[in-house]
Amino acid sequence: RAHRGEAGRLGLAFTVSGPFVPQVARALYSFRQSHPDVELALRELSRDEQIEAVRTQEVDIGIVRDFERPVLPDDMVCRCLLTEDVVLTLRSDHPLARSATAPDVADLAEEPLVLYGAPNGTGFNEHFFALCAGAGFVPKIAHEAQSLATLLGLVAAGFGPTIIARSMARLHVDTLVNRPFATPVTSALWLIHNRTLSAV
Repeated sequence: RAHRGEAGRLGLAFTVSGPFVPQVARALYSFRQSHPDVELALRELSRDEQIEAVRTQEVDIGIVRDFERPVLPDDMVCRCLLTEDVVLTLRSDHPLARSATAPDVADLAEEPLVLYGAPNGTGFNEHFFALCAGAGFVPKIAHEAQSLATLLGLVAAGFGPTIIARSMARLHVDTLVNRPFATPVTSALWLIHNRTLSAV
């Protein structure tokens, strides 16, 4: 059974938003139902931590978020699981929340922002900073958060808007609204693993 991959251990790492993506949640549920004797060892890691953990075989599979195909060692492969929009999350009483037109990145030029700090923001923040540069400004970072709860809590407390993947907007906070950008901003989830995989 172990040889057929029906028993053993599967190490899986994921980005903070991973479990909020319906496809990922369904896949985890389905695997647990079909392989009850496989120990599913889960770890929440940043993009760079996942790449290193897969490289050293601490985990078998990583699910990383990046705007572009991540740069990986030669013996590692990846494929895009899905692409989704990024939304602007802000208090419901913020002018951009009540605006008749959808916000654009340029509208954030004078806004203090709350973003993920390193390492969780790696990749995500880099791309957002590039979008801001393209719009002609350097973003003002009011606070950096290390967890999703802190990120949304600071936005709810009025420290400034943030940007999150649409799947994370499934978390409902009474005082917050999520608005898509007028010019869509997208990010992707990537499945990464070594070329040689265990039977599990």
